Amino acid sequence: MKALKRTFLGIILLAVIAFSVGLILIALNVIPQDQMQTFVNVVYEYSLNAVLLAVIGVALIVMSLVVIFGRGGKKTAEKRASSATALIRASDIGATYIAIPALDTMVQKNIRSNARIKDCSSRVVPDNNCVAIHLRLALMPDTNVVELTEAVQTDLKHYIESLTGIVVREIHILIDSFNTNTQMRVD
Repeated sequence: MKALKRTFLGIILLAVIAFSVGLILIALNVIPQDQMQTFVNVVYEYSLNAVLLAVIGVALIVMSLVVIFGRGGKKTAEKRASSATALIRASDIGATYIAIPALDTMVQKNIRSNARIKDCSSRVVPDNNCVAIHLRLALMPDTNVVELTEAVQTDLKHYIESLTGIVVREIHILIDSFNTNTQMRVD
């Protein structure tokens, strides 16, 4: 997406430069009025020229909107997520940070160690000197949701805070499903 945005930006800049040069040449009378009138008449006389001019105008508008409002895509979001950090400790001689993906790995490890949780997706959100954790869980059938979620929140908060020193402000849990597909082990 980045290369496409740069290409569009280059085309837009060339069009703006050409338009600006044309305005300057008109203002200095380098392009006489009769030549400008001939150019305008050609657009109005032949419908194909008008269509071509309209297509160029629409293309420039679309390119401008992509450059202005276009998102960076998945790779840019991943770069932003990987560059985010949380402060572990600050002292007179420096500071220690941990990357958010490293915290997310710790969260996943802790959650997946619970046998009643079949699947988990997580998101760690830094907030000043603490973090918020958002979990989406798929549980085994016949799991007591209230007990499990309370235990997960308590255990995960203690786990992250004891290993990193980062305060876990809150842990939000969404129970996504109860997975009934349990694989039987054959010994």
